Parts: sequence; C-alpha cells; structure tokens
Amino acid sequence: MLAPFAPWLVDFLLEEIPLPESPWYIAFTIFTIAILAPVVEEFMFRGVLLKRLIGKTSVWGGILISSLVFGVLHLDVVGAFLFGVIASLLYLRTNNLLVPIFLHIINNSLAAASLFLAPKWPESVAIFNFTDVYTKAMPNTVMLVVSALFMLGAIYWLARGLPTEKESISE
Repeated sequence: MLAPFAPWLVDFLLEEIPLPESPWYIAFTIFTIAILAPVVEEFMFRGVLLKRLIGKTSVWGGILISSLVFGVLHLDVVGAFLFGVIASLLYLRTNNLLVPIFLHIINNSLAAASLFLAPKWPESVAIFNFTDVYTKAMPNTVMLVVSALFMLGAIYWLARGLPTEKESISE
C-alpha cells in the first residue's frame, strides 16, 4: 500500500537493524516484550479502557474502540485490532484479566523468540527488499487471509452468547 506513494519509506522499514549482542540487553528486551508489555497493556486496554468505554457506549462499542486504539498504537491496525478484539472477548467471557494477559504473553514471547532466534523463513514468503514486496505478494496474501479467517472464527466463537447489555458486563 505504501510502495507506490513512498518507496523510500518501504526501503527504510525493511532496512535491517543490527541488535546488540549483550546478554543483559537480550534478557531485558525479552522480559520487556514478553512479560512487562503484555501485563501493562492488558491492564490499560482491557482493565481500564474497555470497561470505561462499555460504560459510555455499549459492549461492542467498547470492544471495537479499545481494540482500534490498541491497533493504532501498535502500528498494526488490522492484526493488533483483531488481537485486541479477541483479548477483549476473552476478558469479558471469563471476567478474569489473567486470561488475556497469558494470551498476550504467549503472542509476545513468540515474537521475541522470532526476533532473537531468527528462524529461517521459507524463501517464498521472506521479504528482505523492495522488490520482494511485489514478487512475493501472493504467498503472503494467502498467509494473511488464512490467519485472518482463523482470527475471525475465534472472534465469532468467543462472541457467541456474550451479553450485550452494559449492566451485565460492568458488574
């Protein structure tokens, strides 16, 4: 989407950033990404923002607005938005903030592991430069569609039977 308008920005975003190899840096970064950020974010977005927005709007208004803010602040509007909806539904279904916190910890732990362990991506989907954006668009699109369908299925499954009245949620 950015490539036709700002190819320089795509090149900048794809530029590899060398990470320090200090064990303390790696341990602190993994702790921050995998543990600290999920706990703080879930308290903020599900524990405070979601509950207040439900009180001001509706159940789905709170879910959608808090998830949209979550997605925008993560600079991943689609993926983080869908994750936020799932985390919100888990919180509302269980009335326990630990459930979305654990989901978030698992998600971020996988991201941290991929950051530091650098798995070898299949050559057909790895994007390392600007020309890869166009030449490898189809396999990445298929992966995006399949993962979006799984997330939408999870949202549908979790939303079944969710109370729609503000009073039943906010108690």
